[in-house]
Amino acid sequence: MAEQSYELMHKDDVVASLQLDDLSGAILKVTPGTNPELLPLGGSQGADSLRKWWLRRAVPISQGNIAALLQQEGIDAGLLSVGEKYCARREYFDSFRENYALSNDVYEIEVNKEAKILSNFISFDERDDEKSRSIGAYYYKNKEGQQFLVFAFAAYEQSWRNDNFYRSYARSRQLKEAIDLFGGEKLPAYSYGNPDLYIIAKKAGNSMSVGLWNIFPDEIFEPILDFPAIHLFAFLYRILDFTHNLKKNRL
Repeated sequence: MAEQSYELMHKDDVVASLQLDDLSGAILKVTPGTNPELLPLGGSQGADSLRKWWLRRAVPISQGNIAALLQQEGIDAGLLSVGEKYCARREYFDSFRENYALSNDVYEIEVNKEAKILSNFISFDERDDEKSRSIGAYYYKNKEGQQFLVFAFAAYEQSWRNDNFYRSYARSRQLKEAIDLFGGEKLPAYSYGNPDLYIIAKKAGNSMSVGLWNIFPDEIFEPILDFPAIHLFAFLYRILDFTHNLKKNRL
């Protein structure tokens, strides 16, 4: 178990000094700073409360290997083995037949035959011929009813290299489909192909209100909204000076 020292900051003020376990991200030791009144809400009652606050928010640096760690602890996450790391040049999303160019390090993995493969990574040799294909992401539900969405890369390693790895249109659709699988029902509203478009939907009886917030620099002139859970009602909708009618479950 390796330990690392960190300082918990509030703007420019040191709130506490922390000793963290590199593998789990858990707080091993807390040394309060000179400004305990600046500790985060839920962590201001001492070291134990700070640990509880941290565990609800921290993501371990080992998140890329979390499925393997779960398997070691006897939890069936559908992962059979983790092989060599290599640089993927494309990711193919099977369910909607789309390819995206990459230059990211990924892992070769072997999974349970019951897993649903969601995408595959592909590398090339110097002649630009397809050389190898390995699983990129999969969904798995074990016999205990536990569900997993597993990616064959270490998210911490990729976070600073290429944000398109996360923000492609196909990744958005992949996550949306996974949410449907996890929840057992479809999202109330969804818009494909608009990065940084945030949607909030609220149902009340037979009506539903939908709010859209576009945080992306480019305008969205006529967004397409899908309402997968809606079948037999229609309403009018106004956004960006256009009024539209709902046809079936698409706006």
